[in-house]
Amino acid sequence: RGPAPSDWAWAPQPATSYFPSFASPRRTVDELRNVYGVAYGEGLVTRAARRVGSRLIGMARPGGPGSQRFGWTWTADSTPAWRDPGGLGGLREHLRAVLGLAMSGFSTVGFDIGGWAGVASDELYLRWFQAGMYLPYASAHGEGDHTVFARPRPIIDLCRAALERRYRLLPYLYSLHIDANRTGVPMIRSLAFETSGEPGSEAVDDQWFVGPWLMVAPVVEHASGASADASATWRD
Repeated sequence: RGPAPSDWAWAPQPATSYFPSFASPRRTVDELRNVYGVAYGEGLVTRAARRVGSRLIGMARPGGPGSQRFGWTWTADSTPAWRDPGGLGGLREHLRAVLGLAMSGFSTVGFDIGGWAGVASDELYLRWFQAGMYLPYASAHGEGDHTVFARPRPIIDLCRAALERRYRLLPYLYSLHIDANRTGVPMIRSLAFETSGEPGSEAVDDQWFVGPWLMVAPVVEHASGASADASATWRD
């Protein structure tokens, strides 16, 4: 992820503006353009943690090699659709992006559940939510009402069940966070990574391992012939 234009708005004269976290020697914003994500994390997350005495954690909007040390990131804005290859990307494209980020060294990653640019159908929201419960970072966020309780009762019940499973997994997820910090091995892993390159596994972009012991295969397609309204019969 490169810096968005709005990230540079605070530095109208990048050739003569300096990052305070790079003081010896001084470096201008222009000089540090390719390591902006690292400068952002070091300058804000590290110093904030030192000031309040907390552990390091923050949200890295831009990023690059090294910025994974400072917190979590996500796959950027998305379309509330199963697929949107020519636009912002839907569920399928953002699942692929999550795995790509994880296998590039960003362990704590996730996406905007339900798609950011609008409100998803009940069926899509449910499947996006269920998939998101098995990612390091999970947030139902975007334009319009993304809260679970805005949905019909059958959808609410299934989302609650998925969230409860996530909470039961917290000791395991916490251990994976520690391992990722110590070893660099991400929490979620592609099938190719976890199966030592089993033939064909490199082409699978809608399943993943959470650590070495749990494989996730979410529903990523519209149920053919099924209704997406409150009267539909949903299964976990």
